[in-house]
Amino acid sequence: MLRQILRRQGFPAELKIGARKEAGRFEAHAWVELEGRVLSDETDEQREFVPLENAVNAMKEQAE
Repeated sequence: MLRQILRRQGFPAELKIGARKEAGRFEAHAWVELEGRVLSDETDEQREFVPLENAVNAMKEQAE
């Protein structure tokens, strides 16, 4: 929702989705960024999650 509001106002906000393995469980988290700044989290929790696009790029590099 926040991303949509910002985009309608002309801001290039991005939805980020990340994942981690915590205590043997897969966990996912989403947040909104604008020009590299996190807007939708009051904590730095998203730093504990690997953004999925980073994981995909790392897998591509390993395959080469």
